[in-house]
Amino acid sequence: MPAFIRNRLSRRTVLLADDDPILRDLLVDFLAEEGYDVTPVADGMTALHYAIRTSPAVILLDQRMPRLDGLTFARIYLALPGPHAPLVLMTGDPDARGDELPRGVTLVRKPFALDRLVQVLKSLQPEKQLTAA
Repeated sequence: MPAFIRNRLSRRTVLLADDDPILRDLLVDFLAEEGYDVTPVADGMTALHYAIRTSPAVILLDQRMPRLDGLTFARIYLALPGPHAPLVLMTGDPDARGDELPRGVTLVRKPFALDRLVQVLKSLQPEKQLTAA
């Protein structure tokens, strides 16, 4: 089955956009061990194209990425016709405030515990949709 069809059928899909290859690989490995289907990309523009084509269950975004940063991604993505996946904006910016983000965006501060990230993922979707296998 082609990946884009499989991703539309699976509600455990996570699109991960982060330009840091070490963190990206760590998150891919950890989330895969937790039972999630993770698609990693290195920039916001690639993430936007992928999100439009595949409808992931949740999108994890680094705040600072080349080509399209996480916040700009969120604004463009949320302006498109829905439905929209929940967005998690990962940031190391100590001044970032969750109340300044668009509706549908959850802020996670770096560094974060990996188990905390899984809790956030589970809180964003009903258990039956985004539950690890």
